[in-house]
Amino acid sequence: MECSGNGPLVVLADADVDAAARAAVDGAYPCAGQVCCATERVVVHADVHDAFVAAVLRESERVVLGDPFDPSTVLGPLNNEGVAAKMDRHLADARGRGARVLRGGGRRAGMPTELYYEFTVVDAVSEDSLLAKEESFGPVVPIITGRDEDELLRIANDDALGLQGAVFTTSMKSAFRFVEELQVGQVIVNETNNWWDITMPFAGAGGRGTGWGRIGGKWTLLDMTDTRTGVISL
Repeated sequence: MECSGNGPLVVLADADVDAAARAAVDGAYPCAGQVCCATERVVVHADVHDAFVAAVLRESERVVLGDPFDPSTVLGPLNNEGVAAKMDRHLADARGRGARVLRGGGRRAGMPTELYYEFTVVDAVSEDSLLAKEESFGPVVPIITGRDEDELLRIANDDALGLQGAVFTTSMKSAFRFVEELQVGQVIVNETNNWWDITMPFAGAGGRGTGWGRIGGKWTLLDMTDTRTGVISL
């Protein structure tokens, strides 16, 4: 049972900023962001913040919102009005808390329905905003800034769901620290948070609110197996 995610993508000071920006965008627009392990929060080191934001805005130019039957379209409409209204609510809350909407930020007029949401990039997102605390489930890249590795880890772990997270770094020491200390079920290093393979165990961290059990490979079978032990003394 998997009940949504609010996974972070963490960008450390030594990260490949262009690769991290590309991954953040690539994790935010598939299925219009309606994916449990989509980019939901980006937690970026202050030293690379400006370069990262500039790279995200460059990468976001290739996200074309439009008719899903048009081959040039990569971003289609949201599934229903409830999801769109949630995006409206999250963005209004972010603006009210001082966040800066750098791209998008609302529904596009003149489309066949009101469910076509512009690809959205939001900077200066506060830790207590709805964009940070809840799964938005739409095409949005919310950017939160931290001062050092410890703060980035703390912000990333400020999440009740704990499904999947990603970290960008060129340091194997930092990579393994985040693999061990990010309180999520899977940690993806130097790839989009939306990455998943059918054979790997996939689910949330123990003690978190995203659900329980594992899917993927043998873990699917084990989770659906009633293990029975028989001990016979002869």
